[in-house]
Amino acid sequence: MKLETALGLVGVGWEPIVRKYFAMVELLQQATDDEIEVVEVGHRIGMIEFKALTGDHIMQDVLNRVSWTFERDSARICEVCGGKGFRRKSLPGSPNRCRQHYLELANELAEHGEI
Repeated sequence: MKLETALGLVGVGWEPIVRKYFAMVELLQQATDDEIEVVEVGHRIGMIEFKALTGDHIMQDVLNRVSWTFERDSARICEVCGGKGFRRKSLPGSPNRCRQHYLELANELAEHGEI
């Protein structure tokens, strides 16, 4: 997956995390000469979900740990604006929003009868 594709899969607030993740994967690839491919970037219970694959089992463990770290960082950032956010478990899909964007989304969902 290319960076541009991944950026289109997340909110603007999470773009810096995605860019940092791809930069880290590139550094690991350059440092080890291993082929690494980012195969998934998505949204999972209020966090970004990353998955990268390589043929080396030690490097795969490193990639899994790097992904985990970036995923956990995203749990504290509003996916809309990049401000301090929280996983909003009361809303479908547990989106990660700051107070303002949580209220906007909750009101919108309520108006459409979705909550």
